[in-house]
Amino acid sequence: MEVRTKIANAIDTAGDRAKYDNEVKELLSQKPILAWILHDCVEEFAGMPMDEIGGCIIGSPKVNREPVDRDVKPHHD
Repeated sequence: MEVRTKIANAIDTAGDRAKYDNEVKELLSQKPILAWILHDCVEEFAGMPMDEIGGCIIGSPKVNREPVDRDVKPHHD
């Protein structure tokens, strides 16, 4: 019988959280989802049709590739 240490459990939990975080970021980066967020949260988009809002989103979101903190250098694969 394998006995799991607290640190082993913590590492597994951290890995699971990181996977979940990445999946949510990918989901939220989809243009139709972003359009709903903009429509409901940004006053300037409130009266626009969803497809028009989606057309305002240029390019593809860079999930986990561009740092939010401007002092952090970008990570490139």
